[in-house]
Amino acid sequence: MIQKTFIRALICAGLVVAGTFKGRGYEKHLTNIQSAPARDTVIDGQLGHSVDSFLSSLSGFGYSGVMLVVKDGKIVLRQGYGLANEAANVPNTPETVFDIGSLAKQFTATAILKLEMQGKLKVTDPISRYLPGVPEEKSGITIEQLLTHTSGLDRNFPLTNPHGEYYEEVNRTDALRRILEMPLIGEPGKSFVYSNAGYVLLAGIVEIVGERPFRDFLRAHIFEPAGMRSTGFWGGGLPPVKDALIARSYDESGETGDPRKWSSSTWVDLGGGEVVSTVGDLYKWHVALNGNLILSPAAKQKMFTPRLNNYGYGWFIQKTPRGTTLIQHGGDYFGFGSQFSWFQDENVLMINLANRSNQLFGTRHVADRLVPQMIFGAKEFHMYEGDSFELPPASAPLNPDLAKRFVGTYQLSTGGKLIIRVEKGKLEIGASGQDAVNALADTSDAEFQRRARLSERAKIMIEGLARGDSNAIPTEWKRPGAPVGAYSTAILNIFKEKGALRFLKVEGTEPGAYPRGLLNTVVRLDCEKGSEEFQFNWVNDRIIGLSQAPSLLARTPLRASSKTSLVGWSIIWFKAFNVSFDFRDEKVISLSIKHKARTIRARRIAV
Repeated sequence: MIQKTFIRALICAGLVVAGTFKGRGYEKHLTNIQSAPARDTVIDGQLGHSVDSFLSSLSGFGYSGVMLVVKDGKIVLRQGYGLANEAANVPNTPETVFDIGSLAKQFTATAILKLEMQGKLKVTDPISRYLPGVPEEKSGITIEQLLTHTSGLDRNFPLTNPHGEYYEEVNRTDALRRILEMPLIGEPGKSFVYSNAGYVLLAGIVEIVGERPFRDFLRAHIFEPAGMRSTGFWGGGLPPVKDALIARSYDESGETGDPRKWSSSTWVDLGGGEVVSTVGDLYKWHVALNGNLILSPAAKQKMFTPRLNNYGYGWFIQKTPRGTTLIQHGGDYFGFGSQFSWFQDENVLMINLANRSNQLFGTRHVADRLVPQMIFGAKEFHMYEGDSFELPPASAPLNPDLAKRFVGTYQLSTGGKLIIRVEKGKLEIGASGQDAVNALADTSDAEFQRRARLSERAKIMIEGLARGDSNAIPTEWKRPGAPVGAYSTAILNIFKEKGALRFLKVEGTEPGAYPRGLLNTVVRLDCEKGSEEFQFNWVNDRIIGLSQAPSLLARTPLRASSKTSLVGWSIIWFKAFNVSFDFRDEKVISLSIKHKARTIRARRIAV
């Protein structure tokens, strides 16, 4: 079976642009900071209301989380959107506890600096001084190289099942041994490779040198001094809050994560993740870190000095388009997402914690990009430089009884089908066929041709493999560096299990969410002993992986824009369209989808 999670290892910890850091003066930007946020919602002034209006609209089309914005020491927004627990219909609030992913790295980096302040280690020390069993080729790796992702270690922890979910139960001894046995992918100190595995080693150093469990060290030296009472770890390490305040995470298929059920003892991502917190506690952390409560000025100087790829110790330090300094980090884990952005020179702080993803793309990313543009008065909005971005339209959910009248299958004159359905109580539209995908995911003619070309490639490859041609996937169609048998073997195994191919349907190629420029071609196979479906994942017209096929292509939420029409907006391709309906005897007989430049019509063929 094709794995669903091929691309999780590609998830970025932060959205980074180039920049440098002056290296001093951070205390002067802490004037007039309010005391740590209270529990109540805050929507203050024109800026607060503008951001709230945007996030409210965005939440109708996928975003779910809590946002905190502090400007010139004043909280202008502290508000929750969407649901923390869909099954129990519990909303997100400023008190909701989220898994914060790679934001945990800044706590690990602080713990190392704390030990250095205590004279127990130096960041220039080799890791072999503290960790047992370090092989010769890794003995010269320094603590600082782990902190700055320049150790030469690969990105992720070496799982027992490398194709499975990024989670397993593993103790400290086995975790450190397995990481130290990993082959280096670069010469230490020479290049930047973001490494979660490297931060697991740092957690091991903290535990060994600090002579107490890593989790206890963070509680005693960071969380408790900063007053972070709603911060903790997975499972039995959760903070003492009501169960309703623990967010679960979600994607298109349903619940993807629950910190209550994850191990409180595993080292699979300790040091680089496994921490839960709230926006209020992270604000307390910001105040404590940038005062002298946790670290000395000299230690903070080290932390906030950028090295390769503008990375310091647990933080990216970069320049904004305005020439000002941004200190930031993000994180993603099984549908949870986080972003901590401190615009140092402009005295603005934005913290975003979220619990929903689409196609493994955290919906928090849209908020992370757009909210700062609103704060700093951008004339035009964009998700990526040079790309068009349409703000999500104002909308409202449909009454379930009213929504049912629109449910059905609608056929285009060119043969493709649009399907409107109610999924988990919400109305959505999707596509079957390339023409139907294009009807929803509007783009340029050149991009339409590219989608058709990739669909044709998929057909050629599958038919070749079905004939037993193991070379049916040309090297130039695969990502650079892909193993010789990559992708071919997985598909050939389907035929071994399911028998000869009887029928092949290429549903179409749709835009994907992440990485940027991703396209997915969905294929459905009918074989002698059963059926199979999956999708090719393309970047720059090369296959980067295979993954589970969606039940419906170009899925887009539909919401009411007026009493007589609907509106769709995709958090994948950032464009809106209007949907209107024609009636006969009070029954829907056809629909029209209107984009800015064109209108597509389809007649209803089934309810």
